[in-house]
Amino acid sequence: MRILFDGPYSKSPKSGIAKYFERLSLELTNKHSIFFSRRSFSDNSSEVKLPFPFHFRPHRFSFCIERTWFKYLVREPFQIVHPIEYELSPAGEYCLNRNSRLVVTVHDLIHEKFGAPGRLYEKEKRSSFYSKANGFIFVSNSTRKDFGEFYPELADRTPGAVIWHGNNFENTELIDTKKKKQVLFVGARDGYKNFKGAVESFRLVSSNLTDLRLVVAGPPPQPSELSLIKGLHQRVDWFTYPKENELRKIYAESVALIYVSKYEGFGMPIVEAMSQGCIPIAINHSSLPEIMGNAGILLKSSDPHEIGQAISKCCKDNDFSRVKMGLGRARSKTFMWEKCAKEVLTFYGEL
Repeated sequence: MRILFDGPYSKSPKSGIAKYFERLSLELTNKHSIFFSRRSFSDNSSEVKLPFPFHFRPHRFSFCIERTWFKYLVREPFQIVHPIEYELSPAGEYCLNRNSRLVVTVHDLIHEKFGAPGRLYEKEKRSSFYSKANGFIFVSNSTRKDFGEFYPELADRTPGAVIWHGNNFENTELIDTKKKKQVLFVGARDGYKNFKGAVESFRLVSSNLTDLRLVVAGPPPQPSELSLIKGLHQRVDWFTYPKENELRKIYAESVALIYVSKYEGFGMPIVEAMSQGCIPIAINHSSLPEIMGNAGILLKSSDPHEIGQAISKCCKDNDFSRVKMGLGRARSKTFMWEKCAKEVLTFYGEL
């Protein structure tokens, strides 16, 4: 099968969506021809096929060159066009118009629920894009349900499948890395991610757990975030975009993951944490109970006092923590990229 992932290729992806397509491409490339429609100057690959010209600014000229490359140098049509972003590039449009099937992965309904800056999300434009799809992949049952609420006319008439992500880390029974007295916050910290609530909960327990540290992994700290941790600077460690092996070590060293966002389409850090014996603390909403199962701690609300109590429980009750760590490792084995890719491929075939 010939498959076009319409969007930028990233050899070292930082975002969850880029990582999703990178992992899928690696799983599928052995038996299928996998193309990306865009590549940066610094990225190349021996596994997947990339346009010879790299992408540059102004975008409209680069898009034109990429379309020409696919039109004249990639002659054989694609069975599947699977866009990475919520729109098709000119190359993707050209390939789709040669009797391909359009598959769209719906990762979340963040923009629909919370809005988006500028013109990143426009309901009519998003609906028009979705209406072209021959099939939808949803990353959780929760996301599928949300999609049905916002786009009922599309959910009813277009085939769809719920396919969970894989785990970015190897599943292991035993974690050799010794736990440190630290809790972890991973990923983006803006808006609905509720970094403020995580800091407030850490502040509440810091007086009783005087040797506990907060580790923050993700983008570099902003001035507003440094102001938010005022008085805690000596107890907060920042790791800016750690490499995958570094991030895995941080998970393995941490007692708990503070994952108290207001909404999640899937919640990849939950899976990563569970696989490394790090207890996820999350709010009982959206996809989180679906992904976490009986592992970790699900809270009724985002009240910092409730979050703080969960942190204290993980740090002080060793028997409780050992049970939750074991449940988490077992649960994480449910999520495999090989299984994800196999189900995606089956869905492609059905279309």
